[in-house]
Amino acid sequence: MTKNTKTNNYRIPTDQIQNLEIDRNGRVAPRLHDLEPLKNTLLSVLYPAIKVASVNVPTEILDDYEESQVENRLAKLVWNGIHYKLVGASGSAKKGKFYFVDQEHSRAIAERFQHWPQAAIVYFGILVSSCKVMMEEPDARVLVVPDGKLGTNDCRGWIRRSLFLKLQQTHEQQLVMEEIGRLLRDRYDKPPDRELLGEQERQELAQIARQEIHRKILPSDRFYQFRMAFSNIQAKGSFKVVEDDVADALEADFILPESAVKPGLKVPAVMYSIFGPGRRFRGDVVTGIREFSRQLEFESSYTLLEHAPEDSIQLEILPQAMEQVRKLSGAVSEGRYEELLKILGRHPDSLPDLDQDTGEEFRIVEGLLLADASGEIVRHPYVNNQLNKLLARWAYKVTTGGGFRLPAFALMDDGYLFLKDGKVLSGSDWIPEHSAIVPLASKWGLCVRYPIRMVDDLLRRYQLRGMRQNELISLLGQPPKTDYFRDYQLVYWLGPERGFISIDSEWLALRVGSDQRITEARIVRD
Repeated sequence: MTKNTKTNNYRIPTDQIQNLEIDRNGRVAPRLHDLEPLKNTLLSVLYPAIKVASVNVPTEILDDYEESQVENRLAKLVWNGIHYKLVGASGSAKKGKFYFVDQEHSRAIAERFQHWPQAAIVYFGILVSSCKVMMEEPDARVLVVPDGKLGTNDCRGWIRRSLFLKLQQTHEQQLVMEEIGRLLRDRYDKPPDRELLGEQERQELAQIARQEIHRKILPSDRFYQFRMAFSNIQAKGSFKVVEDDVADALEADFILPESAVKPGLKVPAVMYSIFGPGRRFRGDVVTGIREFSRQLEFESSYTLLEHAPEDSIQLEILPQAMEQVRKLSGAVSEGRYEELLKILGRHPDSLPDLDQDTGEEFRIVEGLLLADASGEIVRHPYVNNQLNKLLARWAYKVTTGGGFRLPAFALMDDGYLFLKDGKVLSGSDWIPEHSAIVPLASKWGLCVRYPIRMVDDLLRRYQLRGMRQNELISLLGQPPKTDYFRDYQLVYWLGPERGFISIDSEWLALRVGSDQRITEARIVRD
């Protein structure tokens, strides 16, 4: 493995990355959007010389000829004289995105996934997930144990404190270097080489940079989502930080549950102790932190309000919606545009709105309104039009979702691991089922996955047509008995129809052929 010691930043050069798309006739063309820099990924650390092609394929239904054309192109992909081999996909496979690498590296990738094509398709995303910070540790010890042992849980392990501090330092150095680069670009038309700067200017830039980035540094005492590679193995999941004394007692720098290793280990367990079987690995380890828990909020939605009791709607949700309308009306009539933007836009600590792509529009309107204190810019046709769009979307959210914000939490397991009087103490799953420890005063709570997934996500992710009936039932469960839509063999109730006023219900209706495969899948209304 090769380490970039100057910036601690790993990136595959742009001339080694091709972003392509294949149309329904099998023609290959450059993709000018949705580009991937592959920065701070395991792939960029493990194989710095690799050549990668990110390829989008049609997601709509193709006829037999078109399907064969696309399949043939995928099997024999050549671009700029380089022969590429399909090696995997990521979570975006449902969107028709796959990854190819040059033939020289295809064998190494296949070995990582035990020459198991299905595993590569499912888990290749581990290698191309972009992380906030990455670090190589040349002589680290990894202990893999059964789930639940040593305070682990499903895909949740431990990292020793001293190594986590190294990650924090690496992240700070990376952010400082990036911020200094930005400051130089702002200060000079043609930024000079940093080594040619005077000592005073270098110190000044470093001080300003540290002040700018101190809130962005990887914080302590959080829940961390990680990506890891060691001994030709990859892993994903989440970390808690364990103190060095217990890590020393266990002779491990990282402790992983078996479920975090993708695909599963074929190496037999050779170590037995008080916690049972385990596997030890020692050598080069690459670790990246992809995300961490923090205080967030998310906006309500009509799909969430379906679960609210009637008294909550009358006594809490409707009054909140009316209050939001009064606030917006006052902000508009009195020209308080900063307050208006706060109502229309996103709170700094809120989750992004994944249903509406309003980011670019919001940034433009925000910049123009805040730059013009007089408010005259609102009369400009473009600004007025964009503001009307934002107001319309806001009105829809308030009338259907209530316009209130809810706290968002990262659900963390209850595992613990520490050393007391020279003895290792650990445990997991000690909190009773259906209980949680949260900083809220309410006695009851509704736990909702965010974003709330709709049937459209199901249809995009899975190709239901052609799926065996037993596979579909395994995925969705047995459908309830109903007298509706008797022409269909399987009918699932989805809920009230989507829209401003719901009168009917929506159903997922499926027909099953004589070969016990799904022949048709439709969303219908009663």
